[in-house]
Amino acid sequence: MSKKFLVTILSAFFALTFALPASASPLQDASYKLLKHNDEIKDQNELIRRAVNKISDIPFDNPVIREQVVSDDSDKSLFVTKYKTAQLLSEKQDLASGDLISTYAVTTIAAYDASRTETQWDSQTSSVQAYATIYVSYVYDQNGLKYWKLLDVTGGWGVYASGVNVTNKQVIYGVSGIPVGGGLYQNSITQNPTASTFSYTAPTSWPAVLSTGASIGKPYVGTSTSATISAYGSTWTLTLTNYFA
Repeated sequence: MSKKFLVTILSAFFALTFALPASASPLQDASYKLLKHNDEIKDQNELIRRAVNKISDIPFDNPVIREQVVSDDSDKSLFVTKYKTAQLLSEKQDLASGDLISTYAVTTIAAYDASRTETQWDSQTSSVQAYATIYVSYVYDQNGLKYWKLLDVTGGWGVYASGVNVTNKQVIYGVSGIPVGGGLYQNSITQNPTASTFSYTAPTSWPAVLSTGASIGKPYVGTSTSATISAYGSTWTLTLTNYFA
């Protein structure tokens, strides 16, 4: 485990269908009252539809982004469409303080078309999809300040065309920001999954971080993934960032 959150790595990435795990369902004891529960939408086509139609329980300025990724030999460009949407999974009330605790699933999907490099955008025929979901909750301190708590991260890579390979997969997840009581907390974990999917639980020792901040205190809560795609004689490095702050 890295003792220092890789701010420079995640900052670079930022410039660039799963059931909620049991560990991502906190606060289920007698001290809390469940007020709302929504089943998580896991179908990726439905999640893409939500992003296209700007349906999200957390508003995002740009839920659909179109980009190009240049191949490692700078010879070919790969068309990419990224989608982002959030779902409110549950809302609980702290019976002692009256505070509300909301848990969200925030999903980002990147659709890559390796068979077309110079034609019009077409998100319906992607050759590869990278996707990641982070599970986060609001928590509050005694002064009523709002903090974000990272619970779990899940995701993977799907290949939908012959002759396309995904290798060198890496997942970085972590938190950076101001915890309850002040100071600065930064931590992350790097994983290199061999399977096409991944699921990791954030250590319970990681604190929630203040939802507002600037400069080095700016909060980052989430994950970044990278992988190498090989197709049609070229290779590309694919990155996907899914964070909330």
